[in-house]
Amino acid sequence: MKLQTITIQGAACAIVPLKDYDALHEALEDAADAEALRLGRDEEAIPMSMADRLHQGNPVRVWREHRDMSATDLAAAAGISNSQLSAIENSESSGSVATLRRIAKVLAVTVDDLP
Repeated sequence: MKLQTITIQGAACAIVPLKDYDALHEALEDAADAEALRLGRDEEAIPMSMADRLHQGNPVRVWREHRDMSATDLAAAAGISNSQLSAIENSESSGSVATLRRIAKVLAVTVDDLP
């Protein structure tokens, strides 16, 4: 690759042949795709039916049921009362950030995955 430089408005700029630019751009996109794939491998895959339920229902209840947990077990593990969990699952309460963090930890999801 033959590189030329010019100065435009006081900034040094590089000039490369278009075919070299296209190759660099393609390599950058390939690297970005590889990184996205690597990061995606750390995420849990869920069935489409669950994705539909998450979109339509209460995420706390959907994740709890997906994890095969009873409401009583989740409430105990998160250190909250059954009535507090019920209020969150029935959208009567949004729950505090601290409560949602505890629930998320038990369900092995992020707070962003909850309401």
